[in-house]
Amino acid sequence: KYLEYAIHSLSIKDLSIHNYLIQLYAKYKEKAKLMNYLETQGKEVSMIHYDIHYALRLCKEFEIKEACVFLYCLLEFWQQAVELALTFDLQLAQQTASQTTDEELSRKLWLIIAEHEIAGKEKIQEAMELLKQCDLLKIEDLLPFFPDFQKIGHIKEAICDSLKEYNRKIQEQKREMEECAEAAENVRKAIQTFRNRSVTINSQD
Repeated sequence: KYLEYAIHSLSIKDLSIHNYLIQLYAKYKEKAKLMNYLETQGKEVSMIHYDIHYALRLCKEFEIKEACVFLYCLLEFWQQAVELALTFDLQLAQQTASQTTDEELSRKLWLIIAEHEIAGKEKIQEAMELLKQCDLLKIEDLLPFFPDFQKIGHIKEAICDSLKEYNRKIQEQKREMEECAEAAENVRKAIQTFRNRSVTINSQD
């Protein structure tokens, strides 16, 4: 309580004071207070008054997983954060995967979640839910995670939608190729016209 008063009421910013408070929270399993403290400190690393690596080491030691996920995110260890969150809270893993602004990285993280949830199982409904929650995933991304099965059931509509999307992209590319071919033909004709172009100059000119 003394350290809380020093930090919250007196606005003490000394690193050792903040680190010691985290140590006490971790040691005495004050998970709610620890998470509230971390969230209050914010996610802007330059504005934080505690040592992130020290805090992560403590949270690992005392197995406060939710805090570890939070700290992994601060350090931008996104894959470790998602993989840890999957061991105890699927929703937290999904929230973590959605935090990064890098689309390629976010897609990779969602694939880790998908594999964890449906690999080796016929969880078709769960797969459909993942597709709804993440626009970056497509049904073909999830198919390798399913075991061999004969009936496509719930995924039939998703597969058809995916095929329609591919067909639309193929038609667009075909149109673009035709436009490029037409433009190239126009350039060839123009070059040929310039080759045959001539100017007559009189001897007096």
